[in-house]
Amino acid sequence: YKIGNKIYYNRAYNGTSGQEPFVYDGVNVSIVKDIAAGNASSGMNNFYDGGSHAYTFRADFTGNLELWKSDGTDIG
Repeated sequence: YKIGNKIYYNRAYNGTSGQEPFVYDGVNVSIVKDIAAGNASSGMNNFYDGGSHAYTFRADFTGNLELWKSDGTDIG
């Protein structure tokens, strides 16, 4: 999903964390955040364009939907 000048990937895998969101900034591919620790997967699907931020939803461990916002960094 292209949002701003970055491309977001859901369900990418780097061999150490489960399927998590990754971002490509035109030079590097990096994990946005290891949301579900260890080999567990965050279950994020579909990013939505919020201008300078990407938005997505994921189900928490009780089945409730959580809204996530990211600028492509671990803290953003």
